[in-house]
Amino acid sequence: MTSQPYNIARLECSTSELLKKHENSIRFSSKNKRYLFDLSMQYARDINARIVYSRWRPIEIPADYNPKSSNTEHILKHDVFGYEPSNDCEWYLNFAHTRLFVAYSGSLFAQDEMQVAENPYLPMLLEEITLKSQNIIEVTPLTRTTQGPTPILILNSPRTVSVAVNRNVEEGRPDGLYGNAFGKASLDAIKKATTHLNPPTMINLIAMEAPPSGYGTYSREQIVHIFQTAYTGFFAAREESESGKKCVIHTGLWGCGAYGGNKILMTILQILAARVARIDVIIYHIMPHESTQVYYDALKLLDEDLIPQCSDTSQHGIDLLDMVELIYNYKFKWGESDGN
Repeated sequence: MTSQPYNIARLECSTSELLKKHENSIRFSSKNKRYLFDLSMQYARDINARIVYSRWRPIEIPADYNPKSSNTEHILKHDVFGYEPSNDCEWYLNFAHTRLFVAYSGSLFAQDEMQVAENPYLPMLLEEITLKSQNIIEVTPLTRTTQGPTPILILNSPRTVSVAVNRNVEEGRPDGLYGNAFGKASLDAIKKATTHLNPPTMINLIAMEAPPSGYGTYSREQIVHIFQTAYTGFFAAREESESGKKCVIHTGLWGCGAYGGNKILMTILQILAARVARIDVIIYHIMPHESTQVYYDALKLLDEDLIPQCSDTSQHGIDLLDMVELIYNYKFKWGESDGN
């Protein structure tokens, strides 16, 4: 199901076509990434799948939202994305840069780079998008323009390997493999951390960029931008999901790592966007060391403070512009980058 006014570009590619056209054009500046790509491709050549790229224009935030009509289920998981096979339409956030998969070839191994490394057809898809962009202006790898967010959705990407990033002295990764540690690891450590997935797991991604590296107090404009980005990406996921199946969004502390976003604010806006977009289930992944209290504090602030304050502002429910104003009045502060 596709909403034509909002879906501004679409590209469907077979894995065999991508392999033939682009495998030899993939370039890596990191020998570790090249090694992992070659390792993952050992298990990927016989895959027969069609990967769908779609890009979406910014969608205006609705005027109002009725909390009483919201059926979005909320689930908290104390883990990272597992990409388990499912009968639902499961979507995983890609914590994107303005340019899709911008750092996949280098030594960094954060959330974005991990997804590309475990899905070896994604670099080839990026090459195809870049090639097509020479003749089709809307087919680009940009998740944001000066006009606003343009989330990119990728449907049916084969995940052929899983890479463990936890600390394991016996397997040669005393500092783990996450972030900058990957570039310092030995090839043997990378091989031991890599598990072949047979059959591959077909996954769906929502690539959208959070506002980067602000300081001081969030402005109204920044809050609206975050909300609109999340709403557009989640709305698009619902539109792209197969009819009759639940639309499930997997997310976490989007924009709160390298970009230094406020964890409570980013959680509130994602949960609210999922409700307004009528997502069936939002699963929030957060590790215990990242303080799960952030999630509970955000949910409590939204449901017990913000929503009751605007419950009577519209005959149709909550006036969302008033909601933005209330959120702004909390004067949320930017955090600091974690360097990854």
